[in-house]
Amino acid sequence: MRSVREVLLPDVTGVRAFMPDRCANCQRWVPDELPGLFCSTWCQETCKHVRYLRGVIGDGRILNDDVQAAVRKRFAFLQLGGYASLHRGLPAKVRAAVIERHNGRCASCGKPGTDIDHINGSSADPSNLQLLCTDCHNTKTDQRLQPASPATQQLFDDFLEHRVAPREPLLLADDEQQWATTWRPLKKDRKQRLLDELADLGADITSVTNWANLVLIRDDIITDGGHESGEAGYGADSYFARAQSRDD
Repeated sequence: MRSVREVLLPDVTGVRAFMPDRCANCQRWVPDELPGLFCSTWCQETCKHVRYLRGVIGDGRILNDDVQAAVRKRFAFLQLGGYASLHRGLPAKVRAAVIERHNGRCASCGKPGTDIDHINGSSADPSNLQLLCTDCHNTKTDQRLQPASPATQQLFDDFLEHRVAPREPLLLADDEQQWATTWRPLKKDRKQRLLDELADLGADITSVTNWANLVLIRDDIITDGGHESGEAGYGADSYFARAQSRDD
């Protein structure tokens, strides 16, 4: 398992570093089964937090009390292993139902509610959701945060120095201006490399678009060696055969 230091402070050279098929944060190989540019949600969130911090420092919003509170939360979430915001997103219907249940009022103080709060843990079950105002939500979060150890605090000081403060971003994924327009082409390029590899192996993938299926087809071709049918990866028990027998 990677240490916090390896994730937050990757060992790279130069500025705006990015290496194809390696995690855009920690520079380790991205597992084949993952279609994106990060090896984990933690790494994805780390770069997201770097860009946020660079942005609010650059435009002066860091002077706002609410932004400073948000920064403290982000560091706390990283300390706990990453805040998987992608996994905590709520469908619009669920949000609407929670707001209606509370009549649009904060469950704690009765003021107009603004934030959907997970009462305990990250379960999105409606019974674990409540409506809070921003002040009550911040207060609740602050009460649950534990002070960082000296070692962790030093790590985050280093994090600020090397990932947030420099004029030139350490990683391409740290760049608060460029990343928004570059990640999609980079992700598309990664898929195209897999498609090119499959084409070189002679696979017919015209009806397969799911990333996981494409990877499994490639692995079947490589490992089967044509033992079933004389053609690599196209035996009766190959993944290609199974994939063609059902909708993707």
